[in-house]
Amino acid sequence: MEIINEETTLVLRLSFKDENSVGVIPTAAQYRIDDVESGTQLLDWTSFAPSAITHDLTITDAQNDILDAALDSEKKKVTVKITYGPQNKKATADYIYTVKNLSKIT
Repeated sequence: MEIINEETTLVLRLSFKDENSVGVIPTAAQYRIDDVESGTQLLDWTSFAPSAITHDLTITDAQNDILDAALDSEKKKVTVKITYGPQNKKATADYIYTVKNLSKIT
């Protein structure tokens, strides 16, 4: 699991594949960000427009803030949903990473 410092920008390289692991270009795509432990939604569903079988998705430094200063770290979850192909097939994936609370480092 990737670990980053709080208030750090994270760029996720997304790769889009069909059920046969063949690269596809989505016709629609959206993502959301949640705090795993608290269930707090950090970003509601947000559309983006990939133009290739890969796409760099930027998670901002503000989205990687620590919510509970008493914790050493927090897990964040990025959920991505895409629609692809002439039959409008759907795919969903999660990426979970850890954000380290720098104020807790001694």
